[in-house]
Amino acid sequence: MERLPDVDPVDISRWGKDHWTTLMYVETRIVDYRGRLDDRHMRGGNTCEMVGGGTGRRPKAYPTILRGGESVANHDDFDCLNDFITTGLVVEGGTGLNPVYSFTDEGWRVSGLLRKWRGQGNKTAEFPWPM
Repeated sequence: MERLPDVDPVDISRWGKDHWTTLMYVETRIVDYRGRLDDRHMRGGNTCEMVGGGTGRRPKAYPTILRGGESVANHDDFDCLNDFITTGLVVEGGTGLNPVYSFTDEGWRVSGLLRKWRGQGNKTAEFPWPM
């Protein structure tokens, strides 16, 4: 089950701190929580307006900081997640009400490189890509 992004995907070569920290969060949830994300821990989470005839879409209020400090308006962690799916790092399964995420082989590779980078004391925003 692949979710279509509601904004244009951001190419991996432009990802900065927000994408990389979100990818590390997704990795933690895959490893420790069977791929179930907690939207309360994500920018843009827990804001869906389903009660009282709402649209079911979350309001956009968060920018995403890209490499070099550029930002994309109205692009939250869920949009970053869609970028991961579009790039082929993450696969979505489960159901619409209970989505479950997993890494592809490339997702595990990139995640491992990112963890090593952070473990060596480097800043997430400065993660060099491509590696």
